[in-house]
Amino acid sequence: MSTTKKQTSSIDEFFHEKCFRFVKTSIQKLSYLQISVIVAILCFLYILPILLTNTYYVDDMNRTLHGYNWDRDGRYISSQLMHLLSFQNEVVYSGFPYNTIISSLLLAFTGFLLSYTIGMRHKAFLFIGSLLLLTCPFVLEILWYKFDSLPISCSLFFAVLPFIFFNNTWRFALATTLSVYFLFGFYQTSAFSYSIILCFFSIKHIW
Repeated sequence: MSTTKKQTSSIDEFFHEKCFRFVKTSIQKLSYLQISVIVAILCFLYILPILLTNTYYVDDMNRTLHGYNWDRDGRYISSQLMHLLSFQNEVVYSGFPYNTIISSLLLAFTGFLLSYTIGMRHKAFLFIGSLLLLTCPFVLEILWYKFDSLPISCSLFFAVLPFIFFNNTWRFALATTLSVYFLFGFYQTSAFSYSIILCFFSIKHIW
């Protein structure tokens, strides 16, 4: 009985390894443009249930009725961005479903950027990394917000952006200053994301 189980497990491992190698090799042969198209399609399929459900959160309901911005929360850049996209100075519109689609693409690009900055160069790993952030359970709630999804996605992008220049002290300092300014203007809580990534890069640099 134990021999049969070992044979079955070894066969499963063999097929899993073969499948992984096949997928890895297939993705490596694709161009970055082709990978981008595939990621975009997967992003749309991932958020399709959100688009079809068309659910309103409490904040969405109040903001839909009154159209108020985020100035009272200190998120002035979020207000300016949504006023600009709404073509209105007095109220903001959600822009649903376009802002949700753009947010999903921006999160996927942010995941790609993060994977690239930590040293991943294989296309298969970059492909997986671009989807990891988007499909993270803690990030999923962001995509349900009709008004906040785009500003929060922008804040996460700016949390990752400075680390492209991590190996250049002056450029990293300048990029951090500008990015943190925009990050706080979009969504202050994303500063924790920047701190976590900074700790990871610091440990990686020391070791």
